[in-house]
Amino acid sequence: MKNTVYEADVQTGEVTKEQIVHICLPQNVGTHMCIDEKMIDKKYATIVSN
Repeated sequence: MKNTVYEADVQTGEVTKEQIVHICLPQNVGTHMCIDEKMIDKKYATIVSN
């Protein structure tokens, strides 16, 4: 399953950025999960791992 968010230029409607949104599926979630936040190039990213 692939979900994508697009950012477009307001004036032209041209797509300027594409970001894949990862979905949490039941088979990817375990009984012990870790949530961590990192700053990457002045942007925060939330990382979920099992």
